Order: sequence, then structure tokens, then C-alpha cells
Amino acid sequence: MIFEIDIKEPDQQCFNKQPKKLYSYIKSQRNENTGIAPLRSECTLHTNPSEKANILNKQFQSAFTSEKNIEIPTKEPSSHPIMEKINISREGVYKLIKNINTNKATGPDTIAGKILKENIEITSYILTIIFNKSLETGKVPSDWNHANVTPVFKKGDKHHPGNYRPISLTCISCKLLEHILASNMMKHLETNKILYELQHGFRSKRSCESQVISLVHQLAQNNDKNIQTDLVIMDFAKAFDKVPHKRLLYKLKHYGISDQAIHWIDSFLSNRTQTVLLENTTSNIIPVTSGVPQGTVLGPILFLIYINDLPDYLKHSQIRLFADDSIIYRPITCQNDCIKLQEDIEAAIKWEKDWLMSFHPDKCNILRVSTKKKNKYIFITTCMVIS
Repeated sequence: MIFEIDIKEPDQQCFNKQPKKLYSYIKSQRNENTGIAPLRSECTLHTNPSEKANILNKQFQSAFTSEKNIEIPTKEPSSHPIMEKINISREGVYKLIKNINTNKATGPDTIAGKILKENIEITSYILTIIFNKSLETGKVPSDWNHANVTPVFKKGDKHHPGNYRPISLTCISCKLLEHILASNMMKHLETNKILYELQHGFRSKRSCESQVISLVHQLAQNNDKNIQTDLVIMDFAKAFDKVPHKRLLYKLKHYGISDQAIHWIDSFLSNRTQTVLLENTTSNIIPVTSGVPQGTVLGPILFLIYINDLPDYLKHSQIRLFADDSIIYRPITCQNDCIKLQEDIEAAIKWEKDWLMSFHPDKCNILRVSTKKKNKYIFITTCMVIS
């Protein structure tokens, strides 16, 4: 007996109109398990969702930085102009609400983007009042200080909690106000050319590709002149989670961010809490004592500001930045160039200690670019000492 099975073909026309359905279809065909694997803690594998959620939350908490009894390094007096006061209009809020993606998940306040958008005449009026009052008082509603964290696997052993990254799901209304602050702050930074020129992360008209193209072009020019180039590739460990709040606020002031914005950001970062959501269960609530939350609108720009002075520590070599990735490099024409490159690596380590950040030793590498089979000048340090 022969059975005929009618397999329904996917609707191509539907995919063309809604690409999200195409990716959902592909994902369903791959039959991947999207849950979190059993997690190892104290030599035991845990499969219970609640236990896994608390293990991950504890792991994320371990990355936080403490500033207790540690003095903030003093920077030279600032020469940067003060950012203009932020004015919030109903028209601007209306436009932000209109552009809300209603497919985005709701935050801790459970107010869906669809609700805000479908009642835009009322919500734009109410949110304009709330936003202006929040900026005026420098206070953030309690719901906006909490985040529902989704763990995202990076790479390596899926059973190791340290191989997951926390992505914060915050309130949509808060993100709208963050957009307003972020756009005003970025305008101030770009207009006054405050951000480091060779930082290509999270910036308009710059990307990973633009950084790579300009770097390769520079390396090719050195090669054409038969000049060796030594590169030190460095990456921060738990970069976004480690940013100390007091030091961040100090740098915001130094770069001319207005007191109005700083007071709001202080409230936004202070008294934060988070809960890990995992397989329909939640972890315990824990305090967030450092970091700029990944998944927020302000997070990237705050991080750019925090590491903006890293290049100032280097005296001899160039450094290229893409968010938390960095490359220190220098043309090598004599043994003294190797010594100068080593001095700049030590300067970067000093910056790391001054500002309580950490480079990840396992992600730091040395690369030599040269047309010669045997190099005359050897980089002194073959293994960087990074705390």
C-alpha cells in the first residue's frame, strides 16, 4: 500500500512581504533546541530551569565592579563645551512612538508597544509630561530601573555559565526617553569632535567594515615600503558589565555632558536590579552595581564615552577601536620601535587598572605583518602580562 503525503510548500509571496516569517521557517526546519543546556555549578550539572536561571544570574553578578575605597583618577581640566539643554516636545515623542516596532517584547512594566502605538494621541501627550518631569527631577520610575535578562550563548562549552552574555529587556517607554538622550549626547560628541577618531563602533556612517578597510589599507602601504607592522589585538573581558558608575559619571562631566543628563543617567544606573528569565521561570532579583545594561539604547554610547580616553595613554603607537575590541599597532623599523610598542601595551594596562576594566588574556594576540620571511626586529614581549 502506498501512502501519499501532501507537504505544503512555504508561501514565497508571504516571505517576500514579511522576511521575519522566512527566518522563523528556516529556524523551524533546523530543529534546533533553543533552550539553555544543563549548567555546571560546583561540579554538578543542573537541569532545573529555576536553578539554571539563578546560576546564570549569579554568574552575571560576579562580573560587576566594586569602586569602594578606590579613588577616581584625576583628569586634566576639561576644555569641552557644555551640551545644550534637552527639550522634549510632544511632536518628537509622537514620532518616536510612531516608529515603535510592535513585535518587540514588553519590559517589566508589561506595557506593550502596540498599546502605545494604537493610542498614540493619548500616550504621546502623557509620555511627554512624564519624560519632561523625569529629566527635570533627575529621577527614573522604579520599573525603568529593573531589567528582565535573557541569557545569550556566545561560544565554547554550553554547560559553562561564563559562556553566556546577559541581554537586558527594559521598558519600551524608558527606551523612548533613552533615544532622546542618546541622540542629544551623540550630537554633542560628534559636533565637538570629542569621540576618538579611530573608534568605529556604534557610530553613524562607520562600521566594522570601514574599520577593517582603513586598517588593511594602512598595512598594505607599509608592506609596499617593506616596513614590518606589529599588531597587538586586545579585547575587554565582560566589558559592558564592568563599567564603574562613579568613574563613568566623572567622564560624562569631563566631556561636557550637561548636569541635566548626568543626573538622569545617575538615577538610571543607580539602584538597578535584574532577573533572569529562562524557560518560563525567573531567578531571584539581584542588585546591579556596575555596568551599562546590554540591550538598552544608552548602553553603547555610555560605553564609548567610558573608553574614549584609552588612546590618550598611548604615546608612540596607534590604536583602533571597535566598541570593546582594540588593536594597538606600530611600524617596526628598528629594535627601538619594539620597545616603544611594549611601552604602549604597558600604558594600556595602566589605563585598565586606573579605570577598573579588564583585558581578556585568552583573547589577546600578537600579529606581525611583513613581506619578509625572517624579521630582523623582534617584538620583545611574546606573551603580554595582562591582569
